[in-house]
Amino acid sequence: MEVMDTNELKTERLLLMIEPGLINRIDDYRYENRIPSRAAAVRELMLKALPQNKSAEAASATPAE
Repeated sequence: MEVMDTNELKTERLLLMIEPGLINRIDDYRYENRIPSRAAAVRELMLKALPQNKSAEAASATPAE
């Protein structure tokens, strides 16, 4: 049986200050993808971006030959 980390089950509030142009882009993404809330759209965008950054970091950490 796999044991889940209790920290993964907790939800935390995160306050962000975002310029109006970026809010408009987030709202456009939200409406185009029929996402029910702005917060859900931001979560989805972060989840899509994080794996890309992790692989980019791994590639940059590999020493060049």
